[in-house]
Amino acid sequence: TKNNLEMYANESHRSLTVSNIKCPIEVKSFIDQVFDQGHLIASGYGDLKNSYFRIGHMGILQEKDIEDLLQKIQEILHHD
Repeated sequence: TKNNLEMYANESHRSLTVSNIKCPIEVKSFIDQVFDQGHLIASGYGDLKNSYFRIGHMGILQEKDIEDLLQKIQEILHHD
């Protein structure tokens, strides 16, 4: 992908409400760093808990909110 992040599901099976993305660094630390920047994401479920993170994109969100989150994610990943 453009940002070198790998989605879990094939394109034809992706959700409209949440994205599950392979985390290139330690998941818990990454989630904490994102939270410290003012955004909330979660780890994957079950076997994916320690290798994927999830971004919810439904509810009271604007496109700008997701863009800001993705920018912070890139800053964190490029800093490590």
